[in-house]
Amino acid sequence: MRSTKNCISDITVAKHGIHDIITELVRKFNLDKFLFPEKYTLVFVAACMGIILFNNPTATYIAQKLYWVSHDAITRLLPLLSINNTNIMILFIQAIQSQTAGLGYLIIDDVIIRKPFGKSIFPTSYVYDHTNNRYVWGMHIVVLLWSNGWIKIPVAFRIWKPEEKCEEYHTKVELAIRMISFAHKFGLAAEYVTFDTWYSCKELLQKLSECGYHYVCMIKNNRKVLYNNRVNFNVKTISLLFSKKQYRYYPGTGFYIKALSVILPGVGNTMMAIVKNGYNASIQNTRFIITDLPGVAAQDILKKYLCRWDIEVFFRDIKQFLNFEKVQVRSIRKLEGHFSLVFITSVFVQILQIQNNLNTMGETISFLQDIVQVKVNGIVYIINVTSKDRTGKEVNTVSNPLATTIWDKLSA
Repeated sequence: MRSTKNCISDITVAKHGIHDIITELVRKFNLDKFLFPEKYTLVFVAACMGIILFNNPTATYIAQKLYWVSHDAITRLLPLLSINNTNIMILFIQAIQSQTAGLGYLIIDDVIIRKPFGKSIFPTSYVYDHTNNRYVWGMHIVVLLWSNGWIKIPVAFRIWKPEEKCEEYHTKVELAIRMISFAHKFGLAAEYVTFDTWYSCKELLQKLSECGYHYVCMIKNNRKVLYNNRVNFNVKTISLLFSKKQYRYYPGTGFYIKALSVILPGVGNTMMAIVKNGYNASIQNTRFIITDLPGVAAQDILKKYLCRWDIEVFFRDIKQFLNFEKVQVRSIRKLEGHFSLVFITSVFVQILQIQNNLNTMGETISFLQDIVQVKVNGIVYIINVTSKDRTGKEVNTVSNPLATTIWDKLSA
């Protein structure tokens, strides 16, 4: 029989027990074979841990805290991550679709990375921040996100470069079109694609039709459509053709909605939902949503468009909990590598959130930060120990909290 002293000597406790959890996910999805050379697996796991554990996840800081990885190894890993990142994300989605009934939906939007002290970072410039209504020094990233309501996976992203800093300039709409073409090329299926007024241009809608994707999007109130064979009617004028009693109130949404068929020049037949925030709503409190989905009820058009809010929640989470804005590299390849690292880590965290029945990404991050790994006689036991000193945790904040009402979601 072994002595108590010998048993105790065989028990080891590791501070950062999430190492084995992330390694298991990397092996499960074969990222060590498809995303980068296998020798970088340990470096990739360390970088993911740094994104989750630390409030300042620079390569230098991660190397200081996790002594088994070097600064140079992390910086060499970053350019490799962006090469097959989109392929891996599509494989994630197709694996989920094969296990669930719904196809999910795609969302297009862009996010601003504020870098007030990042003058030397290549794609930065003065960009307009709509949330703060002012210009800031930073960069725009256009993201194509897939969601089914309970998990959000960024399919692809493109860094928008200002015209004066690139040889071949592309607008954000052109970048979105490229990502849609890429997703279609890889056979990614979706019920529909949704986006706000910025992307609801003729070129993108035509590309979606070519690729076989349906769309649900908002258009501006000065957009001209063909209604009842009358040309050059903007949707604002059309909404005034109907009396208040012709709008139907839908208790499930809280809005007055009128649905009608219109023809969008250069695009084709669409169904338009005029959404009024109140019985006596003005044009300022009216929104116009169009779709080419066949046979969709008026309130369902609105509900499908509101799913666009998933990408706003995703942007908030990766900024607040995964250090999305805390990038400290300068070259375009390493920037893409950092964003790819954050996106892959976000998928891992969401998988762990579902596995552990947690409600939010914030709860999941707190759970992972409190993980302790105990190894007894070569067998690893992963337990959770809640820290008593919550003030010792470093927590990121965002300057603009997300809106909570349905109308704020429509107006975002």
